[in-house]
Order: sequence, then structure tokens, then C-alpha cells
Amino acid sequence: DQSIRGTAVAGRIVHLQAEIPARGSAKAYNVELGSVMPDTDGSFSLTLSSDTLRNLGEGNGYKLIASQSDSVGNLGNSSPLTFSIDTIAPNAPVISKVGGRDLVISSLNTDSLIEGSATANSQITLKGSNDGLSYFIIDDTVTTDSDGNFNHNLTQQQINTFEQGSQRQVIAEISDSAGNTSASYPFSFSMETLPPDAPAIAGVTADQNSLKLNAESYALGL
Repeated sequence: DQSIRGTAVAGRIVHLQAEIPARGSAKAYNVELGSVMPDTDGSFSLTLSSDTLRNLGEGNGYKLIASQSDSVGNLGNSSPLTFSIDTIAPNAPVISKVGGRDLVISSLNTDSLIEGSATANSQITLKGSNDGLSYFIIDDTVTTDSDGNFNHNLTQQQINTFEQGSQRQVIAEISDSAGNTSASYPFSFSMETLPPDAPAIAGVTADQNSLKLNAESYALGL
């Protein structure tokens, strides 16, 4: 996203300049961006450094001009190409809750909600991780409301992408129109959607006064 590409006569150096627009009392002026030798097919590419972009500054209305001389010194300039510089990422989203108050996603229908906030009326991408190192996309179509809040109820398929256990993580990412991206801090939660081992009835005995059940699990409450 920081590259300038074009075509020119092969074998002759192309010089690239940016015209900085007038701002306030400052007049417009030109800045040399660099020079590049086209390939044998005439194509060329120059990647601007972060320092160059920082020196140019954020803003609109910049004009890019490519120039090239022929063998006798005649100079030819391209038509100006207007461009903008936007390297500032949007404010990072914030994830406030995953899986309710206990931060545990269980098999309950109401227990798989991701809640957070970001820039109002924007689209965010939710990503998950089982180890805090590699992340996978959960959903890239989540949108915030006019107050900047969002919530996403995980589908069963999305839940299945996580392993069972603690220290599972989710992040939210947001990108602006220029492609600058910000991510929230990782939010940790637990994934416990598997039921416990089912109780087993060992046998039934009866006497005159009562019917007694023996079970391998106190969960029966008998």
C-alpha cells in the first residue's frame, strides 16, 4: 500500500516527485520521492518508506509526477496523479464480555455472546485463538450500532472452532477505508460446552419399607 507503480521507456531512469498542496499561508512545493529504473518491459515500482510518508504528512490533495529524459535530454512529465496519505489507524475496539459474567461459554443458548464497542456504525472482524499465538476468523461481518456497541452470538459451528478449556482468546479488529487496522487487546475466556459424564445406575434393591437405588453419581440426588 506504500508502492508507486507505472510504466515508462525501458532503460531510462524515472524520477518521481510529489507536489505538496498549499495549506494556510504555506505555498505548494515539490518533494523528490526517489528514482527507479524500469524493467525490460517498461514497468517500474517504488516503495515509499515510513519516514518519507511521515515527512510528507497526513492529508489529501497530493499530486504525483513521474519524469523521464530521452537520449538528448528532452524531459517528459506524466500527468499529475492525485493521492492521499492516511497512515493513522482507527481507535482500537474493546471487548467487554464473553460468555456472560463468569466468562465461560457453555452449552446454554444464552451463554455464547461476545460483547464490546468500537467506532459507531462500523464493521469489525472477530478472531479467535486457542493458544494466544495464531488467530482464525470467527466472523467478519459484525457491525456496531449508532452508539458504537456490538454483540455477536456464536453459532455452534463457530463454537466448534475452539478447543475445550481455559485461556481461549478473542480479539476484534477494525479497518478504515485506507486499510489501516487496529485490534483490541486479547480477551480471555473458557470454553466448557461438553456435558459431564452421565451417571450410571448400578442396581435396584427393594425391601418392605423402601425402594433403594445405588448410583455411581451423587448428581441423582437420591
